[in-house]
Amino acid sequence: MAELRIQNAVKVLMEPHRQFRLEIRELKLSPGDRIAILGPTGSGKTTAMDLLALAGLPTSADLFELRDERGGVLDLRNIRSDSALAKLRARHFGYVLQSNPLFSFMTIRENCGLSQMVSGRVDRPFVDQLLGALDLADASESRVSTLSVGQRQKLAVGRALAHRPQFVLCDEPTAALDSGSADALIAMLVRLAGAAGSCVVIITHDQALPRKHGFDIYRMHPITTTMRGSRLLPEKMRSS
Repeated sequence: MAELRIQNAVKVLMEPHRQFRLEIRELKLSPGDRIAILGPTGSGKTTAMDLLALAGLPTSADLFELRDERGGVLDLRNIRSDSALAKLRARHFGYVLQSNPLFSFMTIRENCGLSQMVSGRVDRPFVDQLLGALDLADASESRVSTLSVGQRQKLAVGRALAHRPQFVLCDEPTAALDSGSADALIAMLVRLAGAAGSCVVIITHDQALPRKHGFDIYRMHPITTTMRGSRLLPEKMRSS
């Protein structure tokens, strides 16, 4: 299984409406890991997730590498092609977002299997297995408009896992759910990702939910620089 390693990474955003500095001293995403990133709104959680998702590269880093399932090591700092990063994302990453772009013109089964089509890993029997585990098998030929908010989030989990990614990244996946539905969704995510050996990273404002499901907690700590910024650290480590 793949592993993502980061040491002393810095991401600087210099945008007209925002200047921000994110620091990650050390982070390793390994098979089976569960990591929750906590912090107030605007603290850089999504910037950190974008970096982990290879949506962009760090401004600088001592180490930013992907170890693949065959033991090869890829220095991600050397990749400057957007298409190369996109191929890595399609192969190794699955996503569950707060508002998931499910496609109304596709059936539930087709939506679930979309990540397989993008990654080139078509496995229809596995899609059917996931739909069964998600309690969506009976509605698999229906359109997503027939689903409740909770069912749509279930489907998003299935789509994120369908191509068997090494990393599943979730940005506020339970924000639109009540507490009972949120707990059930995270429990299901942990169970299905655990069976696949995938690492799960979630962004959340909920303090209790990730602890209940055995996540390691990382927090965004404010830092004092010439611009606004945060440093991502394990909960047990001080920011100084």
